[in-house]
Amino acid sequence: MCDDNQPCVLRTSKRENSLGRKFFVCGKPRDEQCRFFQWAPEAAGACANPLTDDNDGGNAPVGG
Repeated sequence: MCDDNQPCVLRTSKRENSLGRKFFVCGKPRDEQCRFFQWAPEAAGACANPLTDDNDGGNAPVGG
């Protein structure tokens, strides 16, 4: 959960210095997000109830 007590969203970095690296951010729309940020560890489970935006617009739980 993020600082706003919202489910985290799993994203993939597109920046050159961290290309492809996964990270968690607040699940709210970008203009409403808190400042929560955490690099995802190699193993899953760093964030309680994470969501992913990799292929589904950010609405499906990771692994589901």
